[in-house]
Amino acid sequence: MDRLRIQYGTSFGYPNETMGAHVSKVPNEQSGRITPLETRGIVAMAGTFGYELDPAKLGEEEKEEIRAQIRERRKIQDLIFFGDYRRLSSPYTDPVTAWSYTSKDKSAFVLSAVRTELHFGDEPTKFIRLAGLPEKARYRREEDGREFSGAALMEVGIPLPHEGGDYRAYEWHFTRTDNG
Repeated sequence: MDRLRIQYGTSFGYPNETMGAHVSKVPNEQSGRITPLETRGIVAMAGTFGYELDPAKLGEEEKEEIRAQIRERRKIQDLIFFGDYRRLSSPYTDPVTAWSYTSKDKSAFVLSAVRTELHFGDEPTKFIRLAGLPEKARYRREEDGREFSGAALMEVGIPLPHEGGDYRAYEWHFTRTDNG
């Protein structure tokens, strides 16, 4: 969770590919916080991406999840290094920290979000609004095939699942479907 603030602030002066970002062990040695491996991976992918933990102390399920994270990073690395990075919400003021990487030609983007706070009575659905997309473009979310217009993504946004549990993270991939 602290890494979200570090990366957010650093991104104002440095490109993401120069920002050191690693998945650490849990509980975290400095904060004692227990954060899901998925969340730690999604946050670290926004920087140089590496691991600071002892693989010999991991179970098979965790090792497979790390392999999947490495495959994911390779899949989106060009977007991270060469795409347009956008801060969509702040870890200092919002209960969800969100960011995106959009290809220069606007043909694809990745949206990442981390729910940093979840309290009883919170609004049932939080929407993450995108920025910098062509309004008339159509985008398909690869995870479920749903399609959205650029205008809808920017004006209404993507609903964040309202699931229990601390520090849940999400990552979605979108591909443009029209020939614009």
